[in-house]
Amino acid sequence: MCGRYMLDTNAADITSEFDLRTTPSLEIKPRYNIAPGTDVLIVRVAAHRPTVAKVRWGMVPVWSRDTKMGSRLINARAETVSEKPAFRGAFENRRCLLPANGYYEWQIKDGTKRPFLIYKGDGRCFAIAGLWERWQRGNEVVESCTVITCEASGRMRDLHNRMPLLVDRTDYNLWLNGPMKKKRMLELSKTPFATSLTMHPVSTAVNSPVNDSLECAAAVQPN
Repeated sequence: MCGRYMLDTNAADITSEFDLRTTPSLEIKPRYNIAPGTDVLIVRVAAHRPTVAKVRWGMVPVWSRDTKMGSRLINARAETVSEKPAFRGAFENRRCLLPANGYYEWQIKDGTKRPFLIYKGDGRCFAIAGLWERWQRGNEVVESCTVITCEASGRMRDLHNRMPLLVDRTDYNLWLNGPMKKKRMLELSKTPFATSLTMHPVSTAVNSPVNDSLECAAAVQPN
C-alpha cells in the first residue's frame, strides 16, 4: 500500500512539470510526511486543461451515507479499480495525478518495520496515479482522492509487494484525458521510470503523522 509520501517543491516547478496554463495560486509548501485524512495537492483536468486543487486523501464515494468511508479508501488496486463500485466511476471520468518527490514504505525485517524513502535519483518531482471524487449531502461538499497501487517492480520488491502506480511525464496527458483500459494502466507500471527509483532508510520519526519536518526524509544509517 501507499500510506505516506512527501512533496518538496514550489508552484513554479509544478507549473513546469505538469504544463499548467497559469502558476497555481494555492499555497504550496514543503511537506515531508503527508498522511491520509489530510488535504493533498492533485492535478486534474478542468475546462480541458490540467489544473491543481487540494482535496482530502481518502476517497468518499458519491453514494456513501457519510464521509467515514474515506478513511478506508486511501488506496485502490490497479487490478480491480475499473470494477469496484467505489472507484469505477472515477476511473472512467475523474483521474488525477498526485505530485510527489518521494514516498515511504516500511520493510519488515527480523520482526522490525523499517521505513525507507523512495525517490528519483535527481530528486525531481514525479506523479502518482490517483482518482478524485466529489461527495455532497445538503450544503456539505467534500472532494477527496485515492492513490492507485500496483505490483512492486525492480528494487521496490525488496521492500514490499505493492507500490504506487507511477506515471511517466510522457503519459500525463493520457492518464488525465485519454481513454484508459486496465491493460494499458498496468503497462504504465512497467516503464523504465517506475523501475529505476532509488531509496534510503529514514528515521522512525516518519512513523507518526504528527512529525512533518525534513528529519522524516533524511537518510540514516541502516540497522
